[in-house]
Amino acid sequence: MMKLFTRINIFTVAIVVAVACKKEQPLLPYTDIVNFTVAIDESDIVKGAIDGDSIVLYWPVGQTIPETITPTIQVADGASISPASGEVISLGEDVTYTVTAETGYTKTYRLRVPNNRPKPYVRTFGGLQTYEGKQYIFQNFGLSIRGDYFDTLAEGAKVYFVDIAGNDHEVEIQHSTELGYNVLATVLGTFSGLRIVSSGYTIFYETSPFEVAENPFVTLVAPGSTISAKAGDTITLAGVKTDRAEKMEIGNYLTNTYQSVSITSKTATSITFQIPEGFPVGEYNELLVYYPAGPYNEAGHSSLYLNTSNSITITN
Repeated sequence: MMKLFTRINIFTVAIVVAVACKKEQPLLPYTDIVNFTVAIDESDIVKGAIDGDSIVLYWPVGQTIPETITPTIQVADGASISPASGEVISLGEDVTYTVTAETGYTKTYRLRVPNNRPKPYVRTFGGLQTYEGKQYIFQNFGLSIRGDYFDTLAEGAKVYFVDIAGNDHEVEIQHSTELGYNVLATVLGTFSGLRIVSSGYTIFYETSPFEVAENPFVTLVAPGSTISAKAGDTITLAGVKTDRAEKMEIGNYLTNTYQSVSITSKTATSITFQIPEGFPVGEYNELLVYYPAGPYNEAGHSSLYLNTSNSITITN
């Protein structure tokens, strides 16, 4: 009995000594992201690069960056991460990950997915005219931008003229391809560059100063049917900038004969002229309107050709 008691005491002392010798392990302070990957398909993955407090995900060039991803993430021993590995993430939002160590210390990482498309560039900007040393284009005339790697209009491309104060003025894109844009000079003013939003980039192309000026040319609208008139009668035609008209003639381009008529009234959108006494009778199929010189044009005339369905006939 004495031997049994002695053995029990020895066993008890051994347990006490073992417990007393065991030290409590410290909590781990690590907040590292060890691995961050995203599967593109069953065979390919993209591995994120950890750069300080950023996770940089370089999507393969030429492949469309998806709207959402489902990363697989491995963090340091004892740590946890939020959002968790395997959770769907929208790339349309500002995404951050928070790693929490066993000690409770946290570190935040921001996810960045750089643009994987080639950056557009402008090689030429064409269509500007020069008059007396000044570059210009008339309003609503076309200009061309040529280069490469551009978005199409359907993909959200935008073009702005940048004025000399640095303000942007959006202009209309008429036609778009990867090689460039055709745009309409829709805004008046003096400009010194282009700002183009395309392929996820905003690029600036500096130009020598140019002006978008009002179109100074007078334009007549053809009548919808034949017109018959005699000396003393007046004829009114619609047009554009007809208030700038200084003189009018009607003629026949087949016989190359032209006669002056008297302008009796004019507005920006119409002009009225009178057939003078003694005007030769006959059919006339051309109208000429003369306009003055301007800041970007010499004095000249515009012609409107008519046919048998809308010609002007002068009778006795």
